[in-house]
Formats: sequence, structure tokens, C-alpha cells
Amino acid sequence: MREAVTLSRLVPQDLLQLERQPSQRLFLGTDGTISAAEAEGLAAMPQAWCVHRGSVPIACFGVSELFPGQHGVAWAMLGSGLGADHLRLTRFVRAKLAACQLNRIETFVRCVDVEHLLARSPQLDSGHLVALAMLSPTAECRWAAMLGFRPAHVLRRYGAGDETYMMMERILPPLPWEVGDAVS
Repeated sequence: MREAVTLSRLVPQDLLQLERQPSQRLFLGTDGTISAAEAEGLAAMPQAWCVHRGSVPIACFGVSELFPGQHGVAWAMLGSGLGADHLRLTRFVRAKLAACQLNRIETFVRCVDVEHLLARSPQLDSGHLVALAMLSPTAECRWAAMLGFRPAHVLRRYGAGDETYMMMERILPPLPWEVGDAVS
């Protein structure tokens, strides 16, 4: 019988115990090992969660607030052997992000390389690159879209790994009283 999968508030030890998938051991081309101090900082954020199978952490996720109450960056660390629990994890994360009241949340995910497209068609602008990259989205781009993010910008030769990333965003619509008389 499979152990129960539960969602709980993140504690620093969850991040330190998580056995990450091989694809998640590097971050922007550098060693992504989490220090105790970094684990403390991430766990202290208002949006910081862990998914456990039994007592073992299988995923950690949250939103690091850059401008408290306004703007944050979503992050996730997925464990090895997530398997059949991936759909449940997706539902957990989507629900937590939907409930988050930050006006802007962005995330950065690996994207298909666009350099060969630009070599043949240097006139392509950033909007073209986003559209072309999403014609063949990476697993990371697809997952971010399932979580409610929309593609915003292709980041070429980004990070220490000199890779292509997609900045994806979720922006809350303004409340009716915030719109005012801008459109009269």
C-alpha cells in the first residue's frame, strides 16, 4: 500500500532532506545545493510548502517575495521518484499559487534554444521568440503553463550555464476600483 501524500508548511529540514531530480541539481548552470541559511530563508517566506510521501519530502515549492505583498518569484524543487504523485503535486501548487495575492509572480524555466532561429532570421523580435519557443515547449514550460503562468520573455544565454530560459508570469487583474476612469 502506498504511503499518503500530504501538503504541509515548509520547514528548513525539508529542503535539506529532499533528494532532487538530476535535472534540478544545477540552478542556472551552477551547483544548486541548498545551504542551511538558504533553507531558513526560503522556509520563512509566506508562501513555502512541502509535499511529503509518508515522512519523506518529495517536492518543495514556494514564492520568494522580492517586494513583500506585491511581487515574487515562484520556485519548485522536485524529488526523484515523484512519478504518479506529479498530478497531485501540480494540483497542490496550482491551488497555492491561485490563492496567493501577490500582484505579480514570475518564474524562470528552461526553454528550447533559440540561437539557431536567430542565426537564420536575426530580425525576429522578442514576441516572435516567445511564440516560436512555445511551439516546442520544454517540460518546464508546459508545467509552468499548467500552474497558471504565461510566457513573457525568452532570456538568451542566461545564467552561468549560458542556456535559454523563459520568464513566465502570473499577474493578477486589477480590482474594479483600481481601474478608475482610465478608459472614458
